[in-house]
Amino acid sequence: MGERQIPDEILLSATDMMRGDEDAALRWLHTPLETLNNLSPSEYVERYEGGALEVLDLIGRIRNGVYS
Repeated sequence: MGERQIPDEILLSATDMMRGDEDAALRWLHTPLETLNNLSPSEYVERYEGGALEVLDLIGRIRNGVYS
């Protein structure tokens, strides 16, 4: 699997979501998620205009316990 460039803001937010564990954040960012049409957050950011904002919104919902 090739490493994708992940915007700093998303990596920082995902790392914070994972309580400072950057390795866990990177695994999450490269894991396909049903809520993102079975794409990983990193793929979603690359594929869709506005994808970065949607991934940041998803991280915020997860951190705040809002399930969708």
